[in-house]
Amino acid sequence: MSYGWQIFNESGTLVADHTVVMSRRLGTYDIPYIKVQNFTGWSTSFTANFNGGTPFVHCTLIAGLTPPTGGGAYAPILPAVSISGNKVTLSYDVRQISYPDDLGTFMYVGAIRVHYGVY
Repeated sequence: MSYGWQIFNESGTLVADHTVVMSRRLGTYDIPYIKVQNFTGWSTSFTANFNGGTPFVHCTLIAGLTPPTGGGAYAPILPAVSISGNKVTLSYDVRQISYPDDLGTFMYVGAIRVHYGVY
């Protein structure tokens, strides 16, 4: 019997394996709503004490969060995640945000809770 979850890429290659029983969630980081209009990119970093363990990150939508007033569409796009040592960097770039021309309005991304920990 296995516990946890595995992530495979589009080719079927295993890219993350969290089926171990002994994992520990260290915390969360909330990405706010980000208005995508004349977008050039967004990035933020934070530190997490991974204490030499193998770090993991997974994302969820923030429940109950209300989009800003004033219109706009919302797309639940996950950020790119980079971990180097104890530094976690989250980012959106223009390739991730393919602004649909036919919306007739601007778009919001974000409203994502990033959970991080070690196993």
